[in-house]
Amino acid sequence: MVCTTANETIANARRQTSNIPNTCLMVVRGWLEIPAQQPDANDAWRVARHKHPGDRNPPRGAPVFWNTSEFGHIALAITKDLFRSTDTKSSGHVATVSDRWHDINWNKHYLGWTEDLNGVEIPYLRKGDPNRDFRSHGDIYVSKLHEGVTDSDSVRRLRFRLENSDIPESFKPGTGGAYGDAVVKAVKWWQRHNGWPDGVGENMSNSQANKLFGDNYRVIKE
Repeated sequence: MVCTTANETIANARRQTSNIPNTCLMVVRGWLEIPAQQPDANDAWRVARHKHPGDRNPPRGAPVFWNTSEFGHIALAITKDLFRSTDTKSSGHVATVSDRWHDINWNKHYLGWTEDLNGVEIPYLRKGDPNRDFRSHGDIYVSKLHEGVTDSDSVRRLRFRLENSDIPESFKPGTGGAYGDAVVKAVKWWQRHNGWPDGVGENMSNSQANKLFGDNYRVIKE
């Protein structure tokens, strides 16, 4: 049965450290616990019903695709900036690499990500799923992303996004609608590791929010 949470899929992926060379689709569908159907990654991309072409902000646990050859390549999004992939950084080796690793090292074209694989919809990626946590999608008001806000769904979504990112456990802010010390600490770490070396965590800019929140959110600029 297909995995019902991104955490379950990602845990499966992190446990595997080697693969039979050139079996990316078999491995990734195994992490998702989806049965066999298509012969290769290019065919899996071609027949997918819910594609996000060119979107560089895949949600956690989403299958991501490249047009690397006649067979293509598929990996798994750990975050929108980190992917778990077979045959990296050598043949038969499973590793977590940056979102640009395949483009740079294989010089191939990124296709995008999908909400389904081999004819199976991935439950936690379905936009209309009523069981989906409200914090995993929705509107983000940048005007609310600053220290001192005490009760905001935008902050709840911010904390959810940071909790489910790859920032160190000691920096994760927990849940809630308040932008207090824990959130300042988490945002500061994220800023300084994502292109804003002078970030102090007290607020987020429009560009920072656009980078942190993916396609499932609508960022409303300040």
